[in-house]
Amino acid sequence: ADAQIIKALMPLLLDSARKTPPPTHDRKTMPMTIEDVRRSLETPSAKIWPYEYGAPGQLSQPIGLEALWVARWEANEAEHKTRWRWTPDDRDLVIKGALMDANGGPHVPAAKADRARQIHLYGFT
Repeated sequence: ADAQIIKALMPLLLDSARKTPPPTHDRKTMPMTIEDVRRSLETPSAKIWPYEYGAPGQLSQPIGLEALWVARWEANEAEHKTRWRWTPDDRDLVIKGALMDANGGPHVPAAKADRARQIHLYGFT
């Protein structure tokens, strides 16, 4: 679903990147061309994520089961408590392109390699 939404928004995302190029925060970050941004957004690990105000991972109180319930997540919650019931503090979303290596290819840190499986099984990562 993320890939389909990102594809539909691609012209707007690239226009935004042209107007406001991605910042370089430190010596580990390289400037990106529009083609770099496009490649980053077309990579499978690009995603739409809740905007996290304040500290990363800041969540609100658990919501009720009537608002969000996935049987698989509930069945697996003994492993990871009830974190799948927690929600972002706000409804703002951010589109995150994939991390890219110095050669322009995608870079997935080892700790994030099975993120899709974690979300599928547990409802969070």
